[in-house]
Amino acid sequence: MPFTQKSEQVIKKKNERDALDRHYRMNRQKVSVTLKDMINFCRQHQMEDPLIFPVRENPFKEKKTCQIL
Repeated sequence: MPFTQKSEQVIKKKNERDALDRHYRMNRQKVSVTLKDMINFCRQHQMEDPLIFPVRENPFKEKKTCQIL
């Protein structure tokens, strides 16, 4: 196996090790706590949600004007 291939493999393994180390050190939270926070956020912002309360007018629709002939 040529030297360049071995060095590339070593670099890949070091990158993989670094990624695994970052994932290991990552601060994790319980799903039950996170879901409560998400539910509270959704409840606090539901009045502003256009999927729940859609906009009455299409803002991109051209407004018609009355023209007298």
